[in-house]
Amino acid sequence: MILSCSSCETRFLVDPDAIGPNGRRVRCARCGHVWRQEAPRDLPHRVDLTPPPSAPSIDIPFGSNLPALPRKPRSQALQWILLLVLFGGLAGAGIFYREPIVAAWPPASKLYDMVGLSAEEIGAGLVFRQVTPRHELRDGKKILEIRGLIANISERDREIPQVRVALIGPQGYEVRHWIFTANAETLEPGETLRFSTVSVDPPANAENLAIRFQR
Repeated sequence: MILSCSSCETRFLVDPDAIGPNGRRVRCARCGHVWRQEAPRDLPHRVDLTPPPSAPSIDIPFGSNLPALPRKPRSQALQWILLLVLFGGLAGAGIFYREPIVAAWPPASKLYDMVGLSAEEIGAGLVFRQVTPRHELRDGKKILEIRGLIANISERDREIPQVRVALIGPQGYEVRHWIFTANAETLEPGETLRFSTVSVDPPANAENLAIRFQR
């Protein structure tokens, strides 16, 4: 049977025979509270022909200090706390790294828009201007040089991501691409930065080029 302390609500698992048909005084092993525990109703009634000697009210029989049962609700509460902390950490990472996440998986931008956390595109606030390709010979090699400007058209400082240049063939597919880093890390509002990048022996079937920012 299971006993419950009326003072601290600690529960104990005991053998009904230890209580006896007439009940007995028990003491809580946790808080020391003493009470009289009656026998369970379904315990067979025994008749003792020799009455037990009376004992002082302060005499607690041996075996009354019963082991406490483990409290499962406390461990379950701890599990819920850990689960909430885990989900909180994942949510925080998703907010802090939303721009790289959108860069790796563009459809994620719609999810951020739904919760009011729109993620800016890579290179937001920056534009390319005066992009001009030029062919020339250097040391007997064909060189394709691409020059242009990067301008900050926003109202705050912007970091300059890496730049990806692709040469496009007659069927609209890439025939070559490369990535370069600008010679500055940030641009102030309204500021421009001149860039230049080259490709040695470019494919003869390259008809166009595409340039964009890439992290």
